[in-house]
Amino acid sequence: MKINTNQVLKNYKGEPLRQQEATVKTLLKLLQSKGVKEDEINDALRSSKADMKLGDVLVDALNFENANPQAGEVVKHTGEEKGRVYKLSIDIAGNDQIDIESQDSVAIKKGLVVIYNPMVYGQVVNILEQKETSTKEDPKNKEK
Repeated sequence: MKINTNQVLKNYKGEPLRQQEATVKTLLKLLQSKGVKEDEINDALRSSKADMKLGDVLVDALNFENANPQAGEVVKHTGEEKGRVYKLSIDIAGNDQIDIESQDSVAIKKGLVVIYNPMVYGQVVNILEQKETSTKEDPKNKEK
């Protein structure tokens, strides 16, 4: 399936989702577990106010590995998977439109479920499964 990697994810109000909105809790958890101080994390997040684009989320999800069972679901790539992840990540980063195969979609979802909150996870899964994503109800659809 072809998807637009430049589409911007939305918050629940339908506004562009900023990178720090979607990742602050996850980053805090992961970085604190590695001994990084909360003040350093917050300083870095204040400087990151770019819109969250689908392509960036896909690359993050594909490249995520977690071999620590105490931190949640274990995601570990084999050597063959790492090669495929690398090639697909390069394709995603370098193109506005990309074809995602079903096996790639499965790999993306494995990383998504561990590192992103429901707001990001739900939108990306809907895009991958070609379902319509609605973050704000259209007033025309409300019953009278």
